[in-house]
Amino acid sequence: MSESKRVGDRGENLVRDYLVTLGYQILAQKWQCPYGEIDLIATNPEWLIFVEVKTRSARNWDNGGLLAIAGAKQQKLLLSAQAYLAQNPETEKNLRFDVALVARKGEKYHLTKYLTSAFTADT
Repeated sequence: MSESKRVGDRGENLVRDYLVTLGYQILAQKWQCPYGEIDLIATNPEWLIFVEVKTRSARNWDNGGLLAIAGAKQQKLLLSAQAYLAQNPETEKNLRFDVALVARKGEKYHLTKYLTSAFTADT
């Protein structure tokens, strides 16, 4: 396993565990389709949540990590979410796109920001 994949997996697992502590149900992790991958898909009584996780070394953040989910990346996530919904049409909840920013220092990982509704399908 590559180092970047191992780092990304650790960040995703940290965020997954965080969402579980909030009472969210995890429907999928690393869900893939032709448009790309959705890191986490979670649900709570009101929302179906598509979560993008960005894990970086503590000194390697670009504007808080938000530049990593701009423009083309958002479009890929929107298309991937549409593909998920096409395969799971029974989902009748409000949709939300969240972004989790995880900092890494050595072998320590820390959820630095969790951005609820970081962008919308209209963005």
